[in-house]
Amino acid sequence: MIIGVMSLTQLLPQLTTIYFHPHYDNALLYNLLFVMLTCNIALVAGYEKGVRSSLPTKTFWDLNIEKMDIPILILSLLGTLASFMFTGKVRNADWVIASQFQSLGIIGLSLGLVKAYKGYTSKLLFFSLIISTIPLGYFAFVIKGSRNNAFLILVMWLLFLALKAKKYRILIAKCFLGIFLVGGIASLSIVEIRNEVVHGSDGLKSVNEINFIDNFKKAFTDSYTEVGMDLGNAAEGIDHCYKKNEYNFGLFLWNGFVYNYVPRRIVGEEVKNGLMSDLQDLTVVNRLCKGVTCMTGYYDAFSAFSYLGFFLYFIIGYFYGRCFKLAQFSSFYLFIYIFLLNSSAIVMTHGIQLMVARVEFLFVLVLPFLFKYIKKICLIDKTSNEVLEY
Repeated sequence: MIIGVMSLTQLLPQLTTIYFHPHYDNALLYNLLFVMLTCNIALVAGYEKGVRSSLPTKTFWDLNIEKMDIPILILSLLGTLASFMFTGKVRNADWVIASQFQSLGIIGLSLGLVKAYKGYTSKLLFFSLIISTIPLGYFAFVIKGSRNNAFLILVMWLLFLALKAKKYRILIAKCFLGIFLVGGIASLSIVEIRNEVVHGSDGLKSVNEINFIDNFKKAFTDSYTEVGMDLGNAAEGIDHCYKKNEYNFGLFLWNGFVYNYVPRRIVGEEVKNGLMSDLQDLTVVNRLCKGVTCMTGYYDAFSAFSYLGFFLYFIIGYFYGRCFKLAQFSSFYLFIYIFLLNSSAIVMTHGIQLMVARVEFLFVLVLPFLFKYIKKICLIDKTSNEVLEY
């Protein structure tokens, strides 16, 4: 449902703009549509395979979630620091650091929701859930006008309600669909919304004066801006790779890792740039995105392995499906699934690297902190090969 709503409200208007807007050559659509179709099919196929896969015959990870009040509180408090960092006048490097602190808050919220779902509630847990949610909402609606953060909060809390109140699951699903359809329409006015959020009423329309319906209609023929358009960038980037026969074979993921985790202030800019692969044509990305828009995951897939790039989406889908399967038995995988759920849409609209960066952040920096709370469980009886009761 998340992918379907995102495709209808975010990608479809951009796709039709490529057809109608004079900036784009309609011939760009041939490769773009092939890549979009194969990647989306591969994502679903991978997810279904992951869900239908058998349980591990050996042990796998779980969490002593009932003992995690203090780690959840610490992570939630660290997440609130991001709000103070975002509101200051900081350089780009500080923005990256603030984003990492914000991720800690998201992890705290994810763990807190898992603990509440398992029934281990306390006043301290409710306090942690509040202080991890409010900064995300503040960033989404006051600091930046972030669609991603608003989307993240709604997805995580609605999923929690769907898991906790199973008899109201259909009603919650309908609410989910309605909220995201309305939100998707509103998000097409994101430029005006962000202007109001950032600049207040300094000569700009107030949010309630924005004509969301007209902007929605216009988006299907004219989503192009002077700083580019995400799916348009993907179309032009794919065309560049196709005509130049230039591919990075997945090294864009390494470049993203260096960008996020090699501190320029310590090693120096020259060393950091030297660690990045030159197979990724960053000049094309910079020219199209202008530091504002994105290239989408479709470009990432094609720029890596040409028409076989859909294998990346199959792997991502399998990972999500596997986590969903094991989440029925393990608090650890339920936490992973909740934490990464909103990234399933980002994989298409923004880029694969953003989702991978979250996984890297979790396993490189956070899991060592939580290691003492990780335990191993086994669900398969080795003699009878039957699933044990959990």
